[in-house]
Order: sequence, then C-alpha cells, then structure tokens
Amino acid sequence: IALLHAMGTVSQPIMGHLSDRFGRMAVLFPSFVTLGLLFALLAVAAPGIPLGLVVGAIGLFFYTLLNITVAATMDVAGSELQATTYGLSSLLMQITTSPTPMAAGWLIGIYGIHSSFLVAAAVTIVGALLLLPLKLFRGSKG
Repeated sequence: IALLHAMGTVSQPIMGHLSDRFGRMAVLFPSFVTLGLLFALLAVAAPGIPLGLVVGAIGLFFYTLLNITVAATMDVAGSELQATTYGLSSLLMQITTSPTPMAAGWLIGIYGIHSSFLVAAAVTIVGALLLLPLKLFRGSKG
C-alpha cells in the first residue's frame, strides 16, 4: 500500500498537468488501458521484485485516475451543478463498487486469486472503452 501511495504522490501532479494541457481523454484512456494491463500482470507476476515493479507501476495510475475522472466530471457539469454532479457520481461509484469485495471473494473461492486480477483487468479496460464516445475537455493545447 505504501508503494501505491508513494508512486501516486509522484504521479498525481504530473498526470494532472498533462490532463489540463492535452485533455482528459489523452490521459484517461491510455491510463485506464495501462492500469487494466497491469492488473492482468498481477495474476502472473512472480513474487519479489517483479511483483513490486507491477505494484509500483499500478501506483502511478491508481489514485491519479480518480482525480482526473473527478476533473472530467466537473468539466461536464455546469458551474451551478458541480456539487450535485459530484455527489451523484460518488453515489453511483459506491453502489457499483460495494459488491466488488464479495464478488472477488466468490471468484477466488472458485477459480483462485488470479481470476480476481483478470476480472479487474477486463472491467478496467471495458471502462476505458466506454470513455471513447465521450466529449471531454480537450486541454489548453488540445
């Protein structure tokens, strides 16, 4: 967990700047795809240094993506609806993620721990694909 936080601390201002400059999609889509691929690597990473490298790489995206997703939400919401929009998106996120630990436990019980990482990878990559039709902030240089 400390490695995730440390890497996120470094990457958040950098990714935020890139998102502001080149647009939300330019950062969100490749980052979600990369995060999905890294989740898949968790299923096969050898213990020790290889696993540490994967976890460290996940940290570059894990916390940062929430911030940029919130920024994209604020971009889309009108100035009079930002708090409402954020509140509704937070509620939706809580509703959709609350059953995740139970589903992961069920998968692990039947198919082994690797299955939960592969499902996380698939869901993350599908989420990235769902971003594609959205018209998000294009950045100051976009």
